[in-house]
Amino acid sequence: MTAWLRLPIFVAAFVPALVLAGFWGQSVVRAAALAPDAKCQKLQVKSKMVYGREKVSYDLEKQANFRSAGRPVGWYYATDEVGYRMQIQGGCLKSLNITVKVFPVIQLRGIYKKKTKKCARKSILEHERRHSAVAKREFKKLANDIKIISIRLFTGKIALDVNIVAAALNGELDKGLYKRFRKKYNAAQDGFHD
Repeated sequence: MTAWLRLPIFVAAFVPALVLAGFWGQSVVRAAALAPDAKCQKLQVKSKMVYGREKVSYDLEKQANFRSAGRPVGWYYATDEVGYRMQIQGGCLKSLNITVKVFPVIQLRGIYKKKTKKCARKSILEHERRHSAVAKREFKKLANDIKIISIRLFTGKIALDVNIVAAALNGELDKGLYKRFRKKYNAAQDGFHD
């Protein structure tokens, strides 16, 4: 089974509680169904981050907060999806593959689309692509953090169906993993400017 959840990274700290509860229904009740079971010991967990193709657009002026942000010339952001692919056997989670897909976007002001602004456009894109490199590094860490939590959460516990597994994982992400990720992500991006 594969379950995908799309979260825009710039609001990821606020969205998971609302999206996850609606997406999985009674996640708290299902997460409680993870009971200890001695036969459920061998769990194979893999995680990876897939960084999508960068999209460049020239519509930064159309952003709602453009005027209040000091009129930036370029902006990098990304949205992400966290997907789980799992195998359950005899009530035990045998394997779990976690994929964090990232969709990067660079927005520039419309003026930089002009041929006369080629040098300025190149300079701005280089700067925003360095933000992209920082993001790529941080998303790899997120995929690894989800893997670590998964191993702790499911080793030695019974997991009767995919909904229980997904609800338990989403509950853990909602408890603070995304919040911690967002804090580290922002610090890394701010550190780039420093």
